Amino acid sequence: MTGTYSRNRVWNSEEGLWTDCMKKSPHKDRPYNNLGTVFLTQKKYLEAADQYNKALRINPNLAEAHYNLGNVFFNQGNYQEATNKYYEALRINPNLAEAHTHLGNLFLKQGKYQEGANQYNEALRINSDYAEPHNNLGNVFLNQGKYQEAIYQYNEALRINPDYAEAHNNLGNLFLNQGDYQQAINQYTKALQMNPNLAEAHNNLGNVFSKLGKYQEAILHLNEALRINPNLAEAHNNFGNVFLSQGKYQQAANQYKKTILINPNFAEAHSNLGAAFFNQGKYQEAIPHFNEAVRINPNYAEAHAHLGNAYLMIGNRSLALKEYEILKTINPGLANNLYQKIK
Repeated sequence: MTGTYSRNRVWNSEEGLWTDCMKKSPHKDRPYNNLGTVFLTQKKYLEAADQYNKALRINPNLAEAHYNLGNVFFNQGNYQEATNKYYEALRINPNLAEAHTHLGNLFLKQGKYQEGANQYNEALRINSDYAEPHNNLGNVFLNQGKYQEAIYQYNEALRINPDYAEAHNNLGNLFLNQGDYQQAINQYTKALQMNPNLAEAHNNLGNVFSKLGKYQEAILHLNEALRINPNLAEAHNNFGNVFLSQGKYQQAANQYKKTILINPNFAEAHSNLGAAFFNQGKYQEAIPHFNEAVRINPNYAEAHAHLGNAYLMIGNRSLALKEYEILKTINPGLANNLYQKIK
């Protein structure tokens, strides 16, 4: 009885359980790997990496530890190291569906949609009842504007896991892209019913309400998104959009600056910050941000149009014409609008 009581005290948490196993079996790889996963769940990335590396020193061919270490790098934004670790896990175990899925996520973040789709399909070949690659394959189709294919994949994810909040959130994004705000609100609300702490769904609801001019509701959800995740760049950007729509340009600029501090490669935030300066008549300050937006995304039509207008406002017609030439191939409608101002 005393032994049972002692173990219950030690094992009152997963961390305690695997720490105890590690002490009793210091030459086994699994306890280190599992303790690392506990730390990863707690977002203690350095501690997690330390445990995974200890597991790999014992067993360099433990595919799960390479995969988990890839997850650490992914969460730290070190995508190259994450990619290396996922590939190493798959070299050891080509049928590790989770590694295929997360490798697909990396490709998706880089806009490499076909490579991402290939990885998700491989994960589904290994395990057809794996909800996450269905959901993420839906994201590939959403980014390609293939809405029916995206809906099918999201519904498959929800068939496998009816409580999959992220799938409802992504369905909301699809309806938002189609301009169906009410359906988007319904899906984001379902996502939050399943997971009230899904910051992305709060952010997306805030975005919809902002587009509808319901600024109080927008601010409520954006504040909640940032309470859950203070470093959610998209929420800061959407907060800036609320202020921009209300003509509160300095407050908008502050939010866009916070966005860029978190994610310097957020093209939309650079363009929006340029718009905040432009609306205050600060054209020289606006131009570098429009330029940065099109450097990050050369096909960002709205940023090219803003840049052309800013050049016109400082009397540089030749540079405005260059933006017009670029726009002709990206967005002829915006190109024509700009040309009407140039001629």
